[in-house]
Amino acid sequence: MLAIDLYARAADIDVPVHIVRATEGRFPPGLYEALAAKIPRGRVSTMAGGHLLPMEVPEAVAELLLQDQEISATTRRADPGR
Repeated sequence: MLAIDLYARAADIDVPVHIVRATEGRFPPGLYEALAAKIPRGRVSTMAGGHLLPMEVPEAVAELLLQDQEISATTRRADPGR
C-alpha cells in the first residue's frame, strides 16, 4: 500500500486551503485541524454529512467555497501585494 505524508510539504503551500470535514466522515477530526495548522493559509470547516459531501450536499459545499472566493477577493483588494 502506498502511503502519502500530507504533512511533509504542507508548509510550502502558498495558496488558501479550505478543508471541509464531514461529521460522519471516516477520519478523526484532529487530522484535519493538524493538517490545516501546518498550511500557512489553511482552515477547517465542519459540515453535516458523510464522506462524499460534494455529492450529498453539493449546494452547501458550493456556497461555502463561494464564500471563500468573496473573502479572498476582499483580501486582495485590501492587500494587493498578496
